[in-house]
Amino acid sequence: MCSLDRVHLNLHKKPSDQVQLRNGILINFNIISSQAPIFSQKSYTFSLDITNNRNKTIFVCQISAQPYNINRSHLVYEFLSSTKNFIINPDNGAIIQNIDYNNNNSNHYYILSGNKYSLFSINNLGQLYLISSMLNRTSEEYFELVIMISSSSSSSISYCRTNISIIRSPNWSYFNCPIMPIEWMIEEESPIGTKIGNIKEILLMINNNSELIEQIKMKLNNNNNNNNDVKAFHFNSSTGIFISKYRLDYEQKHFYSFSIILEPNELHCTLSIIIKLININDNPIIFDQKSLIYTINENNLIPYYIGRIELIDLDQLFSYEYKYYLKNISSQISIDLTTGSIILFDKLDREIHGEKLQYEIIAIDNINQKKLIDVLIININDLNDHGPIFEKDFYQININKSSQIGSIIFQIIALSYDPIMNGNISYYLINSSSIFSIDKYTGNIYLNEYIPSIITNFTLIIEAIEDGINLIDRTNVFISIINDDYIFFKLENLNQCFIDENKLNGTNICTIGKDSIDFIYYLIDPMNLFDVLSNNGTIINRKIFDYERDKHKYNVTIIVQDRKNQSILLSSINVTIYIRHLNDNPPEFLTKNFTKLLYLFYPLINTIIYKIEFIDKDQSNLTYEIINDIYTSYTLRTYTNSIE
Repeated sequence: MCSLDRVHLNLHKKPSDQVQLRNGILINFNIISSQAPIFSQKSYTFSLDITNNRNKTIFVCQISAQPYNINRSHLVYEFLSSTKNFIINPDNGAIIQNIDYNNNNSNHYYILSGNKYSLFSINNLGQLYLISSMLNRTSEEYFELVIMISSSSSSSISYCRTNISIIRSPNWSYFNCPIMPIEWMIEEESPIGTKIGNIKEILLMINNNSELIEQIKMKLNNNNNNNNDVKAFHFNSSTGIFISKYRLDYEQKHFYSFSIILEPNELHCTLSIIIKLININDNPIIFDQKSLIYTINENNLIPYYIGRIELIDLDQLFSYEYKYYLKNISSQISIDLTTGSIILFDKLDREIHGEKLQYEIIAIDNINQKKLIDVLIININDLNDHGPIFEKDFYQININKSSQIGSIIFQIIALSYDPIMNGNISYYLINSSSIFSIDKYTGNIYLNEYIPSIITNFTLIIEAIEDGINLIDRTNVFISIINDDYIFFKLENLNQCFIDENKLNGTNICTIGKDSIDFIYYLIDPMNLFDVLSNNGTIINRKIFDYERDKHKYNVTIIVQDRKNQSILLSSINVTIYIRHLNDNPPEFLTKNFTKLLYLFYPLINTIIYKIEFIDKDQSNLTYEIINDIYTSYTLRTYTNSIE
């Protein structure tokens, strides 16, 4: 593969010079300064690839020049020094067509007609050339040439006719890109589909109706920050026409901006488009609602400036002169006729005047005689200036003794004249009790423990405190305990629980409960001396009692639970069990009292000779006396009874 040869010819700055190719060939050239033609370029660069090329002659490049005298349209090109590697066509130009079909080198070729402006030339090889740059200054779309072919070998002459069509590429250097943004205007609320403007018309006007405009393509610039603005319009990229998609409102947006990119890219032209809306009087004058609603604290100073009534004119196209009036005259407020200033003359109390005051107002335009009517609203903001108050000083409630732990037995409520945001009330129990508690926020009173049987009533002292102020109120809750033990117990047997001493274990003492399929009985006995039958509450002993050794009575508790859910305690009762005494022990002498008696004389009658003590385990110790009732006999007796 052969390498490419590159030649640079500087044919303009110097009248003569020499260039050397990479293979060492030197090319010399001279330019006659007087009336010398002007080359189209200062230097020429060409490449040559002869890989697999068997032709003897290869076209390398074209060098063209402009005659000094435009009337001399024919130039002859030649190397100043000969070279065997390159030849130059003296009638140099771009080869348009090869007329030599028979590869006959003895032919001569002549252009007879159609070579208008002397644009073309033909060499002896039958190659038709473009030899003048005047083509860019012509407007013809084609040229028809008649060529004569003369053969030197046969002295024959022939003719051929060829048509050369001119395809002209756009010369974008003549295109003027608008520097200033393109601005269009459209009335607000114009119908959908209203034509706004045409880009092509503006380009044609700037470029003097240049035909280049028809070859330009247009597209929206998607990299524009205002890309949302273009969504309000429809753009025809072929015609350059913009039309509206929506009814545009001046009060919402005054103008829209975006950009259009023109192609081909070599134009480097981006058009800025600005569409401005023309404001029309399509919005009525109205009250500014913000100027009609106010909030002030109660207990205000008087007189008190509240605010000022304002009007809104969105279009601002016409002048007006409104006066302000109260529809119904009030001693509480006044409104300035001209400025609309609102003055309050009454000290407001939310608990008296309510949450808000309303006044109907009128605005009349003295110029256009238009009337506006609306409502002025003054909201009264509550201050925390009222303490809590209970409805009653004393509450009385009844609850069952069998009430369940955790149940709500009552709710106490204190009222406040202040609204919810300032009337947060907390509740407290003043007299502490483990049986009852109260919810701080709701006032619900809960049962914390089962009520003992001995309690028949209870009084709770409740205090209510309102948050943020040092104001309180108190009330009493009297609780009566309703004994509903009869539902679960045989109360008539409550005092009949006796057991004789020496009774065997498991002896029935008494039956307190009732037969039921809904509840069962349990016994609470810390000493574990008794038990109870769960089906009917019969108490039995688990110990043989001795009256002389054991306690004479015992206290136990019987509880009743729900049979299905034994975690629910229904009721309870305290029971006292008595141990009855039996005379089951004989008396015994105290041996320490035995002694011998010796008398030296006879004691007097009824004299106590000696006292004898006995032990009786069933009752108590006994003392017996020996007396002589007569001189010949003695009597043994107690203090109350005598035994012979």
